[in-house]
Amino acid sequence: MNDASRSHDQTVIELLREDPSFADEYLAAALDEVGESDGREALLSALRHIAEAQGMAAIAGRAGIKR
Repeated sequence: MNDASRSHDQTVIELLREDPSFADEYLAAALDEVGESDGREALLSALRHIAEAQGMAAIAGRAGIKR
């Protein structure tokens, strides 16, 4: 699949897989938008992208909760 045919979501998920530390910056940017009109959607989208990139089990484990 070439870059032109990838969706924004696919591109972000790939970036998050390649650089897990990017998740911190990505989530912080989404949190900054929470007060704006589409902030809630931005936060939920960021959380979904991170979960898809890193896996729910790994995220739940780091959070100390069951998946």
